[in-house]
Amino acid sequence: MAFEAAYVAPHAARIKARVSKPVMIAGRFNQPQLAEQTLAAGDADMCAMTRVLICDPELPDKTNAGRVEDVRACIACNQACIGRLHMGFSVSCIQHPETGRELIYGDLSKAVQEDFYDIGLRERTEVPRAGCRLGVWCLSDITAVLRRERLPS
Repeated sequence: MAFEAAYVAPHAARIKARVSKPVMIAGRFNQPQLAEQTLAAGDADMCAMTRVLICDPELPDKTNAGRVEDVRACIACNQACIGRLHMGFSVSCIQHPETGRELIYGDLSKAVQEDFYDIGLRERTEVPRAGCRLGVWCLSDITAVLRRERLPS
């Protein structure tokens, strides 16, 4: 993405200083901490979060439960959300492929509780996790291992 996260915040602060109405901004707020920092700094009164909610519809619940580390951050690739929308297809997300397909797949949030890891990167990866939840495996480029505990780094 060509724009850094919260790129509108400095402009909103200048507007907020000149008006008496609440100021709401949007512009790549991909983590709840970033929105909180913007609000705490007084740059705006509200932060709109769109693509991150496509990426992780459970963000508000995870944040309220103190599980901020579990939030999937939107990487602003625009491939499955805005890119698909502009081509006339339904919105989805490469990190949360069931988005936009809830009527087909239902609630898959509790379908698989185990973590999958890419052996080479030794980090969580959503590709095999989503593949397992959806019953589709596309692992030609990834060798994944199912673990109940985190692999050592």
